[in-house]
Amino acid sequence: MKSERINSELAALLAKVYVIAKKNDDFQRRTGSAFNVFNICGIDHYETKHSAILAALLDPFGTHGLGPEFLRSFLENVAHERGCGVTQSATVRTEVSVNSADSASAGNDSRIDILIEDPESKLCVAVESKIFAVEQPKQLERYRSWLSRERVGFRRILLFLTLDGRGPGTDSENLGDGVRTQCASWRNDVVPWLHACARLAFDRPFVRESLLQYANLINLISGGSTMNDEQKLEIVETATANASSLRGAVELFKHKDAIYNHVAVKIAMDLKARLSSNDDWDFCDYCREPYGQKDTFILLKHVKSGVLVKIAPEHKELLGFFIGFDNSDTGRFTDDVRKRFSGMPGWAQTEWWPGWKSLPRAILNWDGDFLADYLDGDKRHVLDLLLEEIKAIQSLMPQ
Repeated sequence: MKSERINSELAALLAKVYVIAKKNDDFQRRTGSAFNVFNICGIDHYETKHSAILAALLDPFGTHGLGPEFLRSFLENVAHERGCGVTQSATVRTEVSVNSADSASAGNDSRIDILIEDPESKLCVAVESKIFAVEQPKQLERYRSWLSRERVGFRRILLFLTLDGRGPGTDSENLGDGVRTQCASWRNDVVPWLHACARLAFDRPFVRESLLQYANLINLISGGSTMNDEQKLEIVETATANASSLRGAVELFKHKDAIYNHVAVKIAMDLKARLSSNDDWDFCDYCREPYGQKDTFILLKHVKSGVLVKIAPEHKELLGFFIGFDNSDTGRFTDDVRKRFSGMPGWAQTEWWPGWKSLPRAILNWDGDFLADYLDGDKRHVLDLLLEEIKAIQSLMPQ
């Protein structure tokens, strides 16, 4: 009896929250607030594009016309470098090579995403920006070494910027080399900074609206909400109306991972059913907890060659899905596969991955809205796009 009452209370809470969310969707359609040129242009998962936008905003001589105001605010509120006193000598560059003679001869190409330097105030900040990808082995250590070696006498900061503000996996934050590693989050640090910049640009409508649209895009790709404050408050008040609703909200929050996993596995099983009559592919396996996994969600095998193909998210929260194969997947065909996929539009290669590419934007991020749409009947669209990617790979596979 108690469980029935709890289930009933949860259902009532969910129904109320859905009404508020639906109201927000209707509001965005009426006002056009969901329109976002950054999202339309498809830059959401391209780290180099985000670095270019960020650098343009930070540039004291940028077309935004605010001089060093954005840069000063960024250093204080994102890099936590208080009272830095940015001068007219400050510069902002992207894709700055930090290759030593040894690394260049070995074929390694290390580039800092954004390098902020002020020779007059002796400040140097290297920004390594990650959207969905993880850092390469010893990547940040190479940047620290370069800062330590090439910028002696500067206050040196290595800013590791990720969606959730996680720490680097391959680098110590305190190596005693005079370089401070500072972690920051696109959602929790950059978005508030963008809103602060929009206030600074109150008399520049083009700049202000661009900043707000970019902040909305970052919110979307990091799993945040685009609701206005009034609707957020309405959800909060609904969830805290009484002890039962609050307990229900807390329980739902605790089980978010399991809820997302459950729907994601439905997609895997539906894909398996669609491939059951396909003689070219075998559905090998799937991860039963894809929300927290870091390697493979769905594993397929090309029947003729035996090459394995992975479908997986770059980010643990089912964000940034890609398709590809690593050296262990391709077996004796590794060199052949590398040649076949070299230079293919959208495909990339690393030492370990002979080929990988991000899935189309429509199926890139499996957030709550995406999974809800799938449950609501948007199945054929998702599966068709996945099968299109699989079919495109098939034409390049060794026979």
